[in-house]
Amino acid sequence: MPGYRKMLSIFRDKMWLAEMSTRHYYRELVEFVELWERWLNRTLPAEVVKRIGHDESRLHPLYENVSDRLETIRTRLQEKGY
Repeated sequence: MPGYRKMLSIFRDKMWLAEMSTRHYYRELVEFVELWERWLNRTLPAEVVKRIGHDESRLHPLYENVSDRLETIRTRLQEKGY
């Protein structure tokens, strides 16, 4: 969970740098972290987590978006000789 909390903190603090296509995923990340926090604090039963299908696959579109954005930036920098 520390990694997810850090990711959420960076996303929130640097939102102004994020592409619009990436900002779209902020809410999904917040919900993902909140549900896991509730489960870890035992305020949300494991059965509920399982029933709603809560797992990291929900974040795969975010990961793909960030990877695509990084590749776009990397390509542009290479084209400019950096």
